[in-house]
Amino acid sequence: MRRRLLVLILASSACASAQAGDALTVPYHATEDHKTIGNWHTTLLHAHGNPVEHYGDFDLEMSRKKLDQAGPIKRFLA
Repeated sequence: MRRRLLVLILASSACASAQAGDALTVPYHATEDHKTIGNWHTTLLHAHGNPVEHYGDFDLEMSRKKLDQAGPIKRFLA
């Protein structure tokens, strides 16, 4: 089953390219450039001055495929 991460932004003025009420999607699960909810939380933490390496556990299927999944979603931190 192919899944996409859909995030609805409730409120965040710190993310440069996202506004409250926007819906964001990322590429299909376990494909290049896919990001997890952990990446979204990491992005919010970075945007609000708490830069952590990664929030939460890594996705097992993405780890098996050796896909990068650490850090924030850079396109939202412009």
